[in-house]
Amino acid sequence: MSGGDRGSKEIFRTGLTRRAVAGGSLFGLLGWAGLRPARAGLPDAEAAVLGVLRHHDSASQIGRLAVQSWPEMADRGSVLNELLGDLQLDLATVTQTGPDELLRRMSQRIATDFSEGRTVRLDGWVLSLAEVRLCALAACAASAVS
Repeated sequence: MSGGDRGSKEIFRTGLTRRAVAGGSLFGLLGWAGLRPARAGLPDAEAAVLGVLRHHDSASQIGRLAVQSWPEMADRGSVLNELLGDLQLDLATVTQTGPDELLRRMSQRIATDFSEGRTVRLDGWVLSLAEVRLCALAACAASAVS
């Protein structure tokens, strides 16, 4: 996957900055929101994966930029399957995997992506491929249930 750097104007226009999402984890968007119920209307596997997000709205903003850059990321099923592969899970096991384990696997995948050069440049940010997939899934899910 490759994409040109379009600068950071879009991100700042939306009010989303790296500082706004940076924080308690590798990406700042991750962090189990343990008391939050599964998002209504989402399939169980998708809801489980999206449960690792601390800031769904911020992730969705980044995901919309990803889908604009790589339209194939609008295919929720494919993106979910790729993410499950990244996490070494499948549709049957992801819903049986606890939230702490999902968060651990996602954090580990992000670190591995960076160490293996599986990164993309999106609007001036360098993100792991797993991060971009997760954000794209969040954007697609948000538009489907809104």
